[in-house]
Parts: sequence; C-alpha cells; structure tokens
Amino acid sequence: MSAVNKKGISAMPARDSRKAPRWNGVVEELLEFFVQFEEVAEDCKLDDAEKAKVVVRYTEKEIGRFWKSLPGYDEKDYVQRT
Repeated sequence: MSAVNKKGISAMPARDSRKAPRWNGVVEELLEFFVQFEEVAEDCKLDDAEKAKVVVRYTEKEIGRFWKSLPGYDEKDYVQRT
C-alpha cells in the first residue's frame, strides 16, 4: 500500500519527521500549528476522535500532558479541544 492510500493514525508522520506539524509552546504559533495539523490529519483521513488522540504527539511532552488533562480529551472531542 502506498503512502498516498494510507489512512488513519498509522498514516500520520512520526513526531520527528520533517512532514510533521510541530508546536513548541509559543502562543503566537499555535494557530499555524493547528492549520498544519489539520492539513496532515485531513490527508490521512482522521476523524475527530483520532485527531484528539494524536494531536498531542506533535507538542512538547509537558504541553501534551496538559492537553490530555483538559475536558474533551477523554471523550476524544477534538472540536471541544480546539
């Protein structure tokens, strides 16, 4: 199966890939991060639950832990989290 046809979380780029969206905690860059994340997630055909689960992969570990503590994470409600 080619990368073009791959979909789902397994199709998302590795955290250290040059194709991966990244957010380093700079507030002014957060919107751009979500734009990049949405583009990659749409290419991989992620649904909202999958987006909510995987978005923390592309943040610093402390930020990811904080986002996991927010309402909506356990429910995998991506829209509530963004």
